Amino acid sequence: MKYFPFIGVFLILFISSTFSQDVEKATKRMTQPEVMVVIDEIVDGNFTGTRTIASSIENELLKEGFKVIDYTVFEMIRARELEQAEGNPEKAKEYENRFGAEIIILGYANAEYGGESEFYDVKQHKYTGQVDIKIIYTDTGELLGSVTASDRKFAQDKKGAVNSLFRSLANKVSKNVVSRIKERLKEEEQVKKIEIAVYGISPDRAIQIESELQQSIPSIKALKYKFFDTNVLVFDALIAGEEQFRKELVSYGKLKIVKLTSKRLTLSPPEKETEAKTTVGEAFLDITDFSVLPIFPSQYNFYAYNPIGQITIENSSKSEIRNVKVSVLIPDFMKMPSEIVVQTIKPNSKQQIPVPITLDISSLLKLSENLISQAQAKITYTVAGKVQERSLSKPVAIYNRNAISWRVPESICSFVTPSDEIVKEFARLVLGSVNLKDTELPRNILNAMVIYNAVRTYGIKYVSDPWKVSSNEILDNVYFPRELLYYRTGDCDDHAILLASLLESVGIRSAFILTSDHIFMMFDTGIPHKNAHLVSFNPYDYIIYDGNVWIPIETTLITEPFATAWKTGAEQYYKLGGVTKLTSDPKAGISLKSGNIYIIDIHKGWKNYPPVNVEALAKPQTKPDITLISSTTQNDIAQFKEIYKQTLNDIVKSLASKGDEVSMNKLARIFILFDKYDDAEKFISKFSGSITYNSLGNIYFLKNEPQKALDFYKKSTDIDPNDGGVYLNIGLLFYLNDDPETAKQFFELAISKFESPQKAYETLGIEDILRELGEVAGEKKDVSKKQVSKEELKKLIEEASRTSIQQTKKGKEYKKEEIFEKGQNVFVFGGRRGADPTQLQTVKSLLYWKF
Repeated sequence: MKYFPFIGVFLILFISSTFSQDVEKATKRMTQPEVMVVIDEIVDGNFTGTRTIASSIENELLKEGFKVIDYTVFEMIRARELEQAEGNPEKAKEYENRFGAEIIILGYANAEYGGESEFYDVKQHKYTGQVDIKIIYTDTGELLGSVTASDRKFAQDKKGAVNSLFRSLANKVSKNVVSRIKERLKEEEQVKKIEIAVYGISPDRAIQIESELQQSIPSIKALKYKFFDTNVLVFDALIAGEEQFRKELVSYGKLKIVKLTSKRLTLSPPEKETEAKTTVGEAFLDITDFSVLPIFPSQYNFYAYNPIGQITIENSSKSEIRNVKVSVLIPDFMKMPSEIVVQTIKPNSKQQIPVPITLDISSLLKLSENLISQAQAKITYTVAGKVQERSLSKPVAIYNRNAISWRVPESICSFVTPSDEIVKEFARLVLGSVNLKDTELPRNILNAMVIYNAVRTYGIKYVSDPWKVSSNEILDNVYFPRELLYYRTGDCDDHAILLASLLESVGIRSAFILTSDHIFMMFDTGIPHKNAHLVSFNPYDYIIYDGNVWIPIETTLITEPFATAWKTGAEQYYKLGGVTKLTSDPKAGISLKSGNIYIIDIHKGWKNYPPVNVEALAKPQTKPDITLISSTTQNDIAQFKEIYKQTLNDIVKSLASKGDEVSMNKLARIFILFDKYDDAEKFISKFSGSITYNSLGNIYFLKNEPQKALDFYKKSTDIDPNDGGVYLNIGLLFYLNDDPETAKQFFELAISKFESPQKAYETLGIEDILRELGEVAGEKKDVSKKQVSKEELKKLIEEASRTSIQQTKKGKEYKKEEIFEKGQNVFVFGGRRGADPTQLQTVKSLLYWKF
């Protein structure tokens, strides 16, 4: 991806202004910078992951008022990865952008075992070690200094010796490291930032003046073009020694001092001095600053509701100025200026005005390269009946339509375009044309396989597109789905975006999985957590998100079979510390952290970064090969079944080989999932523990023999009276046999066994019960039974929770014998012969198992 600057005078001004230190960064470092500390601690050649020395340095930095970056932000980063920053400004700047670090402290601490020694008949283990530390500016890659220290320590055990050694090394280097940084910052404190404005010149003289000022006035340590407005050129400058600066300026003589304040110096050629003084003296309002962030075409919808920058207006008069119209225009990319009216600007004050802009998407989508345009800010106001205007132009980077900054990863959602006609036609064509005989697989998985194979067989070549740093942004280039179908080359993010768009277009929810340098995706199978066994018996083959089973897909393997991309995606997710169960949090925003990765919920992302209307872009000419898609999908289905069968067989063999009570009960549950109740009972009938009695209770519950179920549940509670889960099962048994009062009492007893109802809900899966237990079938085989629903069950459990809390506060203990006695003879003498059979399959996933 190339970077094409603005053509004209500003191109020369930007490129010719070379700095020993960037003005903004140098000024920022006059205050305490943000510091990142990565010290690898290695014992006998093995990386330990401990942070004894790093934490000591961080504590010392915090004492001195420095801002230290939280280690969890970069916990997977090793010192060897950061070494590339030294002497490499581009790499150093990338780390600054990724982690916000202005200074990186990196190093290695090595501890080597030196054998045993004996002191006063006590054996001691010796460790010798050394720490080597570098301090690097991320802005330039400059090495600020290095610190080393060595030591040896003894202890009665190896761990104690290592800990003592690292603590000693930490004490030796911590203050020294911080001292080095403070010394450098003190040197920079002598440098002052000032704005230099030169009136009455033309743009073609700008470079000449810039060069002359730096050569003729040594006190100017850095000079950077800021903006050009009408006939005034403005620079940001760093000067050393204010008095010396004035003397050198007077000696220079080619420009006259019109006005000098602590923050701004106004100059002009001698022949323009009178005009410049008049202009400066008449100004009531001035635009002292105008900042505009780089523009990403894909985010044009976001800019319509969020400021893209700000204008700072200063009222230098002694009077209040009212009704100031502020307008912003970027020619060629806005059809009309965006305007705001500021009601009042108080005397001798500054006011910051947010910059709203409404961009022209048709112009933005034409951009295939980056460019620099001019953002024009103007203020209009009236003083003493006279209309006054002040304008200012500022360069603004406008990136190509495919650019994205990974500093704002959620913006990738703008590229997911399920409503694009090309995307909809592609997905509908393949789903409508591919006829598969097998319909046993869950519908979402089957449809996802077809769409996956449509992309797989379309002939898209994988081309790597590395991150690039441009204008302080970590940039990547991604295609909109229709572009990828048109160009047929792309990398991991392009494939993830295309696959997500196609799935979303047919109603299959998708999400992105982001690592520090990679992106893949996952999709919702539509299968509730309770039925996860329909996907796999291996819980590390999928992710539970918002109660449903989601399958991760490694999109770099789009040319491989579906199972390969699936298994690799799952392996990567869990390798990076992803958790098995995720729940979206409205307060968490778009991204959800899981281990060392982030999940980006596309539907949430669209709220801030809606899909772009890309109908104006080129349409792909090639149609998907339906015959090829059909054959590859059929192979994937066969492979899916084989993997499923093999996983099941492996688990069954593993559990059977162990033969203990817990393993056999787990095995019985697997058979229960396939309605093989008698076989399940055979596996556990020889055991007599509370685990087995609960499982037998569940078996007879599902066989619709409530009295036997209750008998086994009671045996389980006689052995373990404090397991609330068994009482939950009994409550469900009575609930489905139309005895809500007894059910409620057992629910109360179940919840009373936990420290809080919340803990009970979490442990027993009551939330899943309330979510998953749907309405029973419309037609009932036994019309004498009462119609029940999830609303009724939810109400019953909530009432039981409140009652349990109240009784616990009163000090009441629930006596299970009394409750059992009330319900003991219901099934024998009450005329009930079982629950409504239509509900038993639903209840299967809600029962509690003691393992």
